[in-house]
This record gives sequence, C-alpha cells and structure tokens, in this order.
Amino acid sequence: MEDEMRNPINKLTLVLLLSTVLSGGVSNGETPVVTEARPALSEDGREILYLSSEQRNHIRTQMRSFLTGVQGLTEAIAYEDREAIAEIAAGLGPHGMQGQGGGMRHGSGEGMRLGEGDGQHGGHAPGEGRGQGMGHGQNRGMGNGGGMGLMRDLPDEFFGFGRPLHQNFKAIADMAETADIKEIQTAFADNLNNCVACHNTFTARDK
Repeated sequence: MEDEMRNPINKLTLVLLLSTVLSGGVSNGETPVVTEARPALSEDGREILYLSSEQRNHIRTQMRSFLTGVQGLTEAIAYEDREAIAEIAAGLGPHGMQGQGGGMRHGSGEGMRLGEGDGQHGGHAPGEGRGQGMGHGQNRGMGNGGGMGLMRDLPDEFFGFGRPLHQNFKAIADMAETADIKEIQTAFADNLNNCVACHNTFTARDK
C-alpha cells in the first residue's frame, strides 16, 4: 500500500521537475522568456524582410546610388546621348554594379560632361553642366552585400527581381549605339517595372 502511494508522488515530482526545466529556470527565480512571433506581413500586405541595421544601411546606400544612375540614364536618353546611355546602363548592369565603379562619366564625378554651366543640366552640350554625377570612383553600386549575410537572409524572390533588372540594363547598354531612342526608352521603362514590383512586394525592418 505504501509503494502504491509513493509511485504517484514520484510521477508528480518528475512532471514538476520537467516543467521547471522546460520553463527556462523558474526554480532559480528567473522569469520564463516568451518570444513573440514576428509578423510576416506589414500593415499594407508586403512581406517583411528582417535585417540587421548594417544590412539595411547597406541596401539604402545601394538604392540611393542606383537612383542616381537612373536619373542620369533618364537624362542621357532625353538628350539622345548614346555614349552616355551605353556607359550609364553598363554601370547599372550585373558587372558594373559589383562594388565601386559604373558611374556616369569621368572619375572625378563631374556629371555627364565637363563644363562651366550651372549644373542644372546633365551637359547635353559642351560647357553646359557641371553636375555632381556618380563618377566611376564614387558609385558603390548594387553589390551582393559582402560578408553581411544578405544572400542568406534575403529570399530568392528578392533576387528574382534584381538579377533580371541588371541583366536588362546590360541589354540597354548593348543597344545604345544603334537602336532607336524610342526603343531604348521603352526598354528602360519596362525594366523599371522590376523596381516597382520589388518595392510592392517587400519592406524591411530591423531584426
């Protein structure tokens, strides 16, 4: 009879011991840590990419540099400057966006053409425009994030937008010399749909 009473007590003791271990240290006075599940979608329905502050700053730098290139290419197309179109589009391509390089013109970053103008134009004629430009030595490009783990932390769909984007810019560079300007402009506009789709799909937050 005594053994029968002892067995339920032993079982109860074992259950309590396991509960204490699994709860993360209640026995020594610590409060169990409860990790809340992070939302997968933002309030506007986009997928949330959880990145470190370093990763987010890297991507922001890339985006600003990329936007500068897009502005330069828009201006080059407007003035039908085929040489600038080829150079800027190549700089936005898969090789030009690896680390530094691939800017507009001139390593000094003095815009599309050197001149003594007010800098409000990209330099569609000699002497007009001394813009800031991107410059071969200044553009950090849309690289792969070095050792910050972006290839690991970003989903394949993210790169599914980025890879064709850069490949299409290479194609625009290749067609710059002979294609009709309207055709180049159309290819450029179509390619920017990759940017629109990516921003409509993803948003980033700190880990």
